[in-house]
Amino acid sequence: MPGVETATLIATCGDPQTGSTTVFVNTFGVSRVGTDMAIGPILGPGSQTVFAEGFNVSLPGDVVSPHPPCPIIPIHCAALTNPAGSLNVFAGTGFSSGEDQPELLAAADLRTTFLLATPNSIPANVGAPPVFAVGLPVTFSYTITNTGDAPASNFTIGLWRTPDLNDNPTMINQAGPFMLTRTAAEELGATLIDFEIVEKLDAGETYTGTFIHHSDERWSNLLQPTWFAVYPDIDDIIGETDEANWFPSVSVTIT
Repeated sequence: MPGVETATLIATCGDPQTGSTTVFVNTFGVSRVGTDMAIGPILGPGSQTVFAEGFNVSLPGDVVSPHPPCPIIPIHCAALTNPAGSLNVFAGTGFSSGEDQPELLAAADLRTTFLLATPNSIPANVGAPPVFAVGLPVTFSYTITNTGDAPASNFTIGLWRTPDLNDNPTMINQAGPFMLTRTAAEELGATLIDFEIVEKLDAGETYTGTFIHHSDERWSNLLQPTWFAVYPDIDDIIGETDEANWFPSVSVTIT
C-alpha cells in the first residue's frame, strides 16, 4: 500500500504540501484531495476508501493543479504529490487493478500514448521578416489508450497550442509535459485549437485519430517553433486510477 501524504512533504515540483489541522499522521496533518495544496490544489485521485474530514486522503502520485511559476518552469504545470508519502502509515488506493475484486472500484485510465505532427517543418509563404506560414495544413496524429479496467464514455480529446518562447522568453523545457484540462489550461495559458468527443473507449482499447490544423500568423519563423499537445478528457469528467494524463508537446517550425 502507498504511504499517506502529509503536510510538509515536498511535491515533485519542489513545493511543500499542506494538510489537515485536526487529523494527523506522525504529528503532521494528513493531506486531502480537493482541499489541500502544494501551492496548486491537490486534485487526486487519492484513496477511494480512506477519508479525512470527508475528503479522500491523498496518496503518492496524486496530481497537483498547475500553479506559478508555471508555465515558465513547466514542472509546476505537471506536478505530483510526494513520491513516497508516509514511511509507516499506509492507505489502499481502493482501485481494483484489473483483478476480480468486487469490493474495490474499477476505473478507467486514459493516456495519450502517441503524438506526431506531419510535417513538423513548413516553409514560410507570407511576408519578409518576420515571415509567416498561412493556410498550410499540418496533421496531428494521436493515440489515446485506456489502460484502466473500466470503460470511459463521452469524453473530449483536445488539441492545444501550448506555451513557447514567443509567449514566455524565459521558459524552460517547452515540450512540457503540461496538464491540459480546460481549468488547468487557464493557468497555463494554453489555447484550445480543436477537439473531438469519444463516445466510448473500453478497458484496454486504443483510439487513434487526427486533427488537421492550418497554420496562421501566430506561427512566426522567429527561430522559435510553435508547440502543440493532445490531451484526453479535457473536461475532467472521467474518474481515473491515475489523473496524470499528460504527454510531451510536439513542435512545428516555420522555415
